[in-house]
Amino acid sequence: MWNFYFVVIMYVTSLGLSHRTQTGKFICKRCGETVAQAEDLVSIPSKLALQRWNKTILGKPHITTQKFENPQGAQFEVVTFSEASVTSNEDAHTEATWFPGYSWRISACSRCNFFLGWKYQPVNFNHMTFTENDKFYGLIMDHIIQDIDSDSLVIIQHPNAR
Repeated sequence: MWNFYFVVIMYVTSLGLSHRTQTGKFICKRCGETVAQAEDLVSIPSKLALQRWNKTILGKPHITTQKFENPQGAQFEVVTFSEASVTSNEDAHTEATWFPGYSWRISACSRCNFFLGWKYQPVNFNHMTFTENDKFYGLIMDHIIQDIDSDSLVIIQHPNAR
């Protein structure tokens, strides 16, 4: 019924193959599906972040990374993107938003449905007042892998999967 996959990262350095090229993408940690591009990284700071810092991600300097906590106490390290190839839930929520003025929708990998983060749109989003450019995505750093690691990525189906 459920297909479980293990993602195994192998570094090939002993053979002198450690040189890697970055294609500037982020992939789902569970299945390896491309979910975002480095050129779509944007810094959208929130005054509700527990912590905020800048870091270089896939060669892009000064990308705002933020730590948030949900009402249940779970904490997430989040980076924001202007675009992402994810599936977003239809139900928009305004309560407990980390970005005031924006509603959020749960977003998951379009291939394996693994929870990746949230899609944010202005609270009163409609196509008369806003455009698709007014939305952004907050993806959880622990749920995505930077492409620098994916050249040696092997996906193995769990032995008990059907």
